[in-house]
Amino acid sequence: MERHYVYFAVIAIMLSAAFAQQITDPADQAGSQSPFDKYCYTNCIALANDSRCADLCTSNNEAFGSFCSDVCLAKGGNSNLCTMGCALLVKKRADMKSCFDSCSASNSDIACDNDCNVTSTVKTIMTTVGLATTGEMNATKAGIIERRIADLFPNSTVATSLGKEILVREGRMNFTDVDGKRYIRLPIGLENNEKLDSLVDRLTNVTIINDTVYIPIRSRIGPTVASIVAETNGIRGKDGIGEGEITSIKLKTEAVPVALATASDRIVKPSEVTVDADLNDIPDSAALDVKDTSVPAGKLERFKIIARGMNLTINETPIAIEITKENLQNKADVARARIRMKVDKAWVMQDVGGVVNLRIMREDNGNYEMLDTSLVGEEGGMLIIEGDSPNGLSLYAMVTVGVTAPTGDTGKVVVSPGSGGGINPILIGAILLVVVAAVYLFVLKKK
Repeated sequence: MERHYVYFAVIAIMLSAAFAQQITDPADQAGSQSPFDKYCYTNCIALANDSRCADLCTSNNEAFGSFCSDVCLAKGGNSNLCTMGCALLVKKRADMKSCFDSCSASNSDIACDNDCNVTSTVKTIMTTVGLATTGEMNATKAGIIERRIADLFPNSTVATSLGKEILVREGRMNFTDVDGKRYIRLPIGLENNEKLDSLVDRLTNVTIINDTVYIPIRSRIGPTVASIVAETNGIRGKDGIGEGEITSIKLKTEAVPVALATASDRIVKPSEVTVDADLNDIPDSAALDVKDTSVPAGKLERFKIIARGMNLTINETPIAIEITKENLQNKADVARARIRMKVDKAWVMQDVGGVVNLRIMREDNGNYEMLDTSLVGEEGGMLIIEGDSPNGLSLYAMVTVGVTAPTGDTGKVVVSPGSGGGINPILIGAILLVVVAAVYLFVLKKK
């Protein structure tokens, strides 16, 4: 009996120790933490004061990968994409940790932070996995609306018209409306009227070249899927910052590879889809997902109804993509869009019957439309087909069509025969009517 009490006592002590270890603040576990773990955790808590800083900074690679994947899936991400995206974040954190731990053996934490980009990278990872930093409220003034676009960091590479080194302060690049005009403002120390020639931020990939600003938009799990391209009249120094008037704003997606779904026996080259859109506004913290998909049966039936109203019948739906937006509203932010699909030329000309038999269709919140569709180019045996989408971004489908003709007041339609021969029965009927009428007139004259 005493032996059992001893066993229970030992187990109780072990459980107590394990429980005590679990509730200990990770920052207090100095013996098990590397210099990076402690520095990262301290900075994360200062930025977000979130208990998940332990998952970000002090967990092992496997645990961090699981944490990242759980967050990604909870936000509705695709399982495979979440796995790939989180693997990249795990590697980014591992490389940063290795750099910092090696550096800290002979350098200060601040020096190692600068060398290894710890604070800026931690901010990026925090944003990606959903840990919001504190104190990031939009600044609003009477007549002026400011929105955050992206962080710039002191490791940015800058060139100016005067050819000298420029101070880049860590801070926000802002889009501002003043008296009906749009401006972009950068935290860089340009002299008054000194012109910015180029800027490349190695962490955010924000790039400015020849008065054009390229701002990457990432998906929910991190990879860049599109860019905001803002044309300016030149960025010049004003009151210690860089400022330029924006003349146009566009959204351009990366090419999305898609498989062509067709009943053709032909070996068809893979297709690509890209989208560019005119923006009315530069959105704050926008995200975009562009993915290959299929058209649900109910939506396809609505597409067919629209086609029949134009004396067309849909034969196949070889391509469909869906664009999911965050902080991007059709009409408010996104104006006219153009969707381009690269398709195998041989398939179009020999199996479809030419570009004339291709259409791009769109659905958005129960609204269906057939877009103006045209051939805009050719590249490497691929035809570039463009659909003009005046009402923004959503679900798009390329369809192959055949021409239909009304058969009188019956409400039915029949598919007209193709170019491969055969006699039109309507034409035969018309000829017979003419012959009968001629015979009737001939008989009347005889009488």
